[in-house]
Amino acid sequence: MADNVTVNSVPVVTREVTYSGDTSKHLQVVGLALVSGSDDAKVATDIPGDSSNGVDVDVTRLPAPPNISNSSFVTAGSTNAANIKASAGSLRSIHGFNMADYAVKICFHNTAGTPTAGVSVVQQHVVQAGSRIDLNFPGGGVAFATGIARTVVKVSTSADLALTASTAVLANDAQFEVGYV
Repeated sequence: MADNVTVNSVPVVTREVTYSGDTSKHLQVVGLALVSGSDDAKVATDIPGDSSNGVDVDVTRLPAPPNISNSSFVTAGSTNAANIKASAGSLRSIHGFNMADYAVKICFHNTAGTPTAGVSVVQQHVVQAGSRIDLNFPGGGVAFATGIARTVVKVSTSADLALTASTAVLANDAQFEVGYV
């Protein structure tokens, strides 16, 4: 039996196929539903869900994707301390560009309030001068038990790579977008 479901307005066909009643040998098939009459859409009728042809088909439903929120910002003339989410959550992605002629460090803090640069840092990423950052965290992302907050600071020496407060980033020198749930 094929199950036609819709995920984000896209029809999806899911099937789990067991060969000749042997449950140790099975295959899960997931694909986009195609227009009636195409070869792939015909497969659903060519392999009926009975054991007379040695194939038994079961339904598998796909989970709904999470609703990811985004926080976009351009750096100000400070440590750019701000709260992103005031409760527990997960960091899912970081995208940005450093337009400055110096490296910057974006840090993520486990706090529900306004963070202090260098305190309760869970993740930190250095973005070199004139470079991009594009990170997507697989699975559920990076977990934050209390809240998600961020700071962006200037990296002027190798000592600045440590989890310490650093020099303020100049206004409009970097921009970021952070995905979270």
